[in-house]
Amino acid sequence: MKRIVFIFLITFPFIFSCDDRGLTNVETGDGPIQITDVGTDDIGNAPRFSRLKASGKRIVDTKGNPVRLRGFNIGGYLFLETWVNQIDHTTSSRAYHFAQNHKYKDQIIAALKESIPEAKKGDPLPNVCIGNSDGWLENFATELKKLIPEPDANEFINELKKYPSICDDSDYKLRRLLAKRFGLETRDELILSFIKSWITESDIKWISEQGFNLIRIPIGYRTLTTDEDTELPEKLTYNEPVFKAIDELLNWCEKYGVYAIIDLQESPGGHNDYSDFKGKLYENEKMQKLTVELWKYISSRYKNRDIVAMYSLLAEPFDAPSSDARDIVYDKIVKGIRENGDDHLLVIHDGFRGMGSLPMPEKYNWSNVVYSTHIFEFDATSLEAYKMIIGLYDKVYTEAQRRYNVPFFIGSFSVIKDVEWAYAALSELLNWYEKKQYHWSLWTYKRIDSPEAKILFNHSSMWGVRSVLRSEFRRPDIYLDSKEEIKQKFEDYKNLVLEPNQRMLDILKSFQK
Repeated sequence: MKRIVFIFLITFPFIFSCDDRGLTNVETGDGPIQITDVGTDDIGNAPRFSRLKASGKRIVDTKGNPVRLRGFNIGGYLFLETWVNQIDHTTSSRAYHFAQNHKYKDQIIAALKESIPEAKKGDPLPNVCIGNSDGWLENFATELKKLIPEPDANEFINELKKYPSICDDSDYKLRRLLAKRFGLETRDELILSFIKSWITESDIKWISEQGFNLIRIPIGYRTLTTDEDTELPEKLTYNEPVFKAIDELLNWCEKYGVYAIIDLQESPGGHNDYSDFKGKLYENEKMQKLTVELWKYISSRYKNRDIVAMYSLLAEPFDAPSSDARDIVYDKIVKGIRENGDDHLLVIHDGFRGMGSLPMPEKYNWSNVVYSTHIFEFDATSLEAYKMIIGLYDKVYTEAQRRYNVPFFIGSFSVIKDVEWAYAALSELLNWYEKKQYHWSLWTYKRIDSPEAKILFNHSSMWGVRSVLRSEFRRPDIYLDSKEEIKQKFEDYKNLVLEPNQRMLDILKSFQK
């Protein structure tokens, strides 16, 4: 997910589906069907599932039965977006914690509450990192100087500046800071401890029990490697413990009947600006070769895993200078995977250029592809705005799908704001997806709404279906905590109680009625 403005599009990948009864209930356009598992293999691995493929505008199983995929993105997991999992602080949350033992505690907290005028007016805040920009810090400094002596205010602000926030929709800053403090080996050790705690078997079980059959798993290529994090990597050294964690996740999906999409959020060189530098993939032959190499390695591990519904090749490739540049890179990846003898469904994202911007599959001799976009309307402020947007999208998508004759997948979407009209807007989106028989995965499954943002700005969101914190949360401080403290706090994530936003969940489950 990216902090951008998106209009008129649909995209993304990663999927899982689970059922512990030996049968997978798959919703189709004509009602539920049952696909019988073929049993376990001779070393006790979980049941195999039907390999999915495209048949015109539908996704079908090996018997030709239509399959509808509905579920969640597993954000903040293998692409450790710190705004999702709340690793480390925003600048405002760090200020709130520094204030607790400060002689001007009450004045600092009062200034923090005055620093975002929109919050005081009761406006929902769409930002992913609340109270975090340079502009915000200037506003806070102005308010603080009204309440305490200027030298004391400057001292407090300068102390905050020693700890640049790593709240981001990328894990680049997190990884770099961990490596700077503890070295590459400990960086990887700590990240693995988080991965094993943020998503566990109980999460996949819960998704299955709620009636969903899909998870999309955003992955950053850096998580899959043990190399130093640079803008342009020289090589890819694969991180076997992380791949084993993915293997385990797929086993859980097989156990509970949830299909999985493997989605590449960030590629070598970058196909978007997630890590705060412009994507170089389209102009750099070496980065393209490394990206193809990575996908061929992923394919070599999972080409025989039918629980993997699709590979999402490049999530949100919006830094491509043109549609042709985007598609040429896609074609290299597609050919590399097919040369591996891998016939998995492949997700092709429009890069927010519009669903009509994608090529006819025949142009590149593509087969078994799914076309996709994402929907995040940051500027929408009413149900009426969503109805208008859906009306516009519907015409564009219907005509585009008629021409392409491939399945469409809304790979990531959210109405973002926790306000009355947004629940109705979510219903409108879901009704549209169901009417058009689009496959979909919500952003995101789990997201911790910042406790400090709630206290200071009365902030809540609809970013995660499980976001209601009902237990103590000890926020990891990557600047100030010791290695042992960070590891323990990472491991504590598995014990967090995040209850669902029940109203949101009920809307998402409405297709089951």
